[in-house]
Amino acid sequence: NPVKAWIKIDRDGTVTLAYNKSEMGQGISSALPMILAEELALDWKTVQVEHAPLDPAHAGQGTGGSGSVAGSFTPLRKAGAAVREMLIAAAATRWAVKPEDCEALSGAVWHGKEKLDYRELVESAAQLPIPDFEKVPLKKPAEFRVIGQPLPRKDIPSKTDGSAIFGLDVRVPGMVYAMVARCP
Repeated sequence: NPVKAWIKIDRDGTVTLAYNKSEMGQGISSALPMILAEELALDWKTVQVEHAPLDPAHAGQGTGGSGSVAGSFTPLRKAGAAVREMLIAAAATRWAVKPEDCEALSGAVWHGKEKLDYRELVESAAQLPIPDFEKVPLKKPAEFRVIGQPLPRKDIPSKTDGSAIFGLDVRVPGMVYAMVARCP
């Protein structure tokens, strides 16, 4: 069951992960973006998360059997690594240097003391071919700066300030209500 997600980098540098799993209190709205943030070399504060819209293209929407993180771990790492490599390639082209002489760190690509934020690179990186997910270099666990760290969960603020939307809160045009009427 493939992970259906997309990654968006806004002009302000905010990175949003939209994913097809349901947050049911188990913490995947933080765990999944942590995986992406690790490989994409992001500052945790710049990462946002949202549910993918209900659409057949996002097959497998739901959560069950404690499989969201286990099933998403490697695919999200590869997706983050692929985007990181595209951003590095875009920066290397701009600087006319080799990609292997550049490093991604905290939402930017560095070459020595030169720095380009991801937001400055996203348009040119989007024009590049997507790397083969089976060949992108993944970080070694000893290099992890996000995964395994006690970072603030992304879902807690909306749950505590009342802005989180739960199933009971949803209203759609033409919505009807029903109830089971039992025989007296």
